[in-house]
Amino acid sequence: MIQNGPWQWLSDLGIATRFLTRLRLPAGWQPDDRPLATAVLGFPLVGVLVGLVGGLVFFLALWIGLPPLPAAVLAVASQVLATGALHEDGLGDFCDGLGGGASRSAQLAIMHDSRAGNYAIVALVLVLAMRVGTVAGLGDAGAVLAALVGAGAVSRVAAVWLMNRLPAARDDGLSHASGRPDDQLTWLATALAAAIGWLAVGFWAGIVAFLVAGVITVWLGWVANRKLGGQTGDVLGAGQQLVEVGVLAAVLSVA
Repeated sequence: MIQNGPWQWLSDLGIATRFLTRLRLPAGWQPDDRPLATAVLGFPLVGVLVGLVGGLVFFLALWIGLPPLPAAVLAVASQVLATGALHEDGLGDFCDGLGGGASRSAQLAIMHDSRAGNYAIVALVLVLAMRVGTVAGLGDAGAVLAALVGAGAVSRVAAVWLMNRLPAARDDGLSHASGRPDDQLTWLATALAAAIGWLAVGFWAGIVAFLVAGVITVWLGWVANRKLGGQTGDVLGAGQQLVEVGVLAAVLSVA
């Protein structure tokens, strides 16, 4: 159960920011020392922060005279720096594991290896290209800011659902230590992400984006449960990346 009040939301944001980004917390802001699963209301808010970073960089790049494509590259690069490539690393490991392992134990062992294989490289190139392409396709600084904020919030709720619905596939690691968010927190985080998404990109684009996000999350959860017996931190990272790309593409298609 959650505690009500603005201080609880700030604490959740602090915990989520500390785990999911490289962004520095203000001096004196010390979040509670509690499991990540109890602070999932901060996930969509972290998505807003990372989206604001990318949107601001895109605006500044256009302001100094860069065309949309290099501006989009800088915007996506700034988001990767803000998160320390946490989610991209998860996507790469997940693809390496599923592509290179013949058994569940082999797949988990490959995912635990920090080295990047061919499947990881191909997946990351394609996903980063899609992110850059959709941002460049939106073109307008306001539209890009709105899309990155909405996609940031919605994609991080995909991780919350994967944590909620699937058991940890390992007995160690970040996912196991993070715990499992309860249904109330999961639905509240979803409602918050939906509100952010609709305010950012509009009602109909938000509807399409949420449908796409839901399909990707359900599919990824099915694959992870069938192949790995549950979720890991790499599965959560893969979910965030795939849903973000899906949401950006949905917003671009409706724009």
